[in-house]
Amino acid sequence: MLGFPHDSDKGHADTIDLDFLSNTNAMIRVDIMSPYTNYHKTINFTGHHLLAIDDGIELEGTTSGQRGLYINASQEITVVITNVQTGDASGDTYTAIPIEALGTKYIVAAYLPHSSTYPSEYQIVAVYNNTTVTIVDPTGRHSSTKHLDRFGQYQFSSSSEDPSGTVIISDKKISVFSGVTCGQLKNHGYSNGCDYLMTQLPPVTNDTSFKAVIVPELLQPAQDYIYRIYAESSNVVRICSNTTNQHYASCSVGSVFRNNFNESTIQTSTSVIYGNGSFFVAQIKGQQPFQTTIPNTQQYLKKYQVVIPTLYTHRQHSFCAVITKSGTEDGIYINGNSSTPSTGVSKVPAPLDDYVVATISMSTGHYEFTNRYNVAFGLICYGFATSSSSSAYGYVVGFAINGAGNATFNFFFQIIFNCILYSAFIVQYTSLKAEFYVRFYVYNFAMFNMNLKTKYDFSHNGRLPQRGMLQRRNVYQ
Repeated sequence: MLGFPHDSDKGHADTIDLDFLSNTNAMIRVDIMSPYTNYHKTINFTGHHLLAIDDGIELEGTTSGQRGLYINASQEITVVITNVQTGDASGDTYTAIPIEALGTKYIVAAYLPHSSTYPSEYQIVAVYNNTTVTIVDPTGRHSSTKHLDRFGQYQFSSSSEDPSGTVIISDKKISVFSGVTCGQLKNHGYSNGCDYLMTQLPPVTNDTSFKAVIVPELLQPAQDYIYRIYAESSNVVRICSNTTNQHYASCSVGSVFRNNFNESTIQTSTSVIYGNGSFFVAQIKGQQPFQTTIPNTQQYLKKYQVVIPTLYTHRQHSFCAVITKSGTEDGIYINGNSSTPSTGVSKVPAPLDDYVVATISMSTGHYEFTNRYNVAFGLICYGFATSSSSSAYGYVVGFAINGAGNATFNFFFQIIFNCILYSAFIVQYTSLKAEFYVRFYVYNFAMFNMNLKTKYDFSHNGRLPQRGMLQRRNVYQ
């Protein structure tokens, strides 16, 4: 299930493309449905198919809605959403999270609004009927309650405050998206070249195990960025960070997490964040920013389907940063062919100095990334132009579930996705006869430590089943 808030400029048209990708030669059927204008379309394709969606499906400002776009496919596919303001002046991309990996608690990751014209915002989308959502402001002093049904959306927009650190709690699974309609790093002296920031948020868990996150340098040339560590102070045991230029680690405890996050200074080289606690990390580029969450090393995969969108029209330079074990960077394969990192290889700082970041220049198209050494690796793709009036984008291509490597986890798929200006996501669907479920090995936070498959079966003429209509089976590999 996908939901689309509006982009940066009121009254401007957007172009929304859906790229459907397959890694097989089989004919694939995809059904796309929405209550908005009673939309229903079926496509059949092999390899790749691009579908444009009417931008009237978007929401704008602080509002509620009942619009969703439902997709199911007969076989495993990758879907990338690109939503760009006409004229390509602003944009971002991000990865969507299927329902099985969603949760009931989130911390909003946004940034300061650029102006009254370009507010910060977050959106909540209900997965099930009769969902109650409690929203607690970053100070913890004020709260409100919303009641949503399936496909229901609540969108908050502020032209004066950064909603980052807002805690969202629900009694049923929800999907949450947050960012800025057109933002810039005001805290760090940037005064021009705002851009759309958006990401789908990972749920907050009670997992306090050790995690390590590698935030890659952005090339070429080297770009400024910051990172934010998001966590409730009560869930932080000890978190440390180091950068290539710093040469030593600085550590903090929960008391420094003002409003449930801690912001770095400007960085230009690769950073490492590690420690015990329930936290996630967001990277925000400097000039012409983008925002993306970064997976921890236990969530890396062995194969990725990648799209460099064609809607970027201002000659953006696109790159993919491969985060892999040192000595395996020569094993990077793109579409089955060996690929030498064209922009360079750099070391990751301690204590993860057994990793490197290999940056590869990319052109528009769709690709499969693997490594001949059969190792799991991280993959972040991004692009930007030299002009301040051009959009930048950046997204994490995929995540494993709870560090299960490239193990598969199958389930019936509804995905709720938010996109304001430039958004992309990767998911994979699988269907077998009358049993519709999804093979999902991108994005984590599902809290499973075993190699477990869960199927949800339904036979309701292709309609989205109500909660309680699903029959659950566990299949162990």
